[in-house]
Amino acid sequence: MLSSKLRITTCGLVTATALALAISSAHASVIFPTPGAMTFDGLPAHIRAGHMWNLRELMPYAIQSGEMLFEHRTAPGTWATIVTGKIRPRVLWLHWRVPRSLAGSRLVVRFVLVSQGELLATSPNYAMALWH
Repeated sequence: MLSSKLRITTCGLVTATALALAISSAHASVIFPTPGAMTFDGLPAHIRAGHMWNLRELMPYAIQSGEMLFEHRTAPGTWATIVTGKIRPRVLWLHWRVPRSLAGSRLVVRFVLVSQGELLATSPNYAMALWH
């Protein structure tokens, strides 16, 4: 039988872990307003550098597979892929370990949905600030 002190400590640890996961994860809602376009509502405007950033998204029924590319605009104006996530029966997970060296900077990012090398949809550009 657990002592009440151990039970309280365990409960506090579980609560702190759940809170930390909620803070480091983002759940946005993706909308496909027209063919070839998608938007994300609820993306964070600030991401903490040096930590893992996770995005979990439930895709519409029509999107069963494919890959989502999370890209940023480089100085010359081209796009570079930060991380890629596979869509596995409608669920997308993106995991990005944000480099500490990017703290204090702003990125212009976008999402690109592809399937078997074919472009399906692109999002507009979003600004994200990276903080310590």
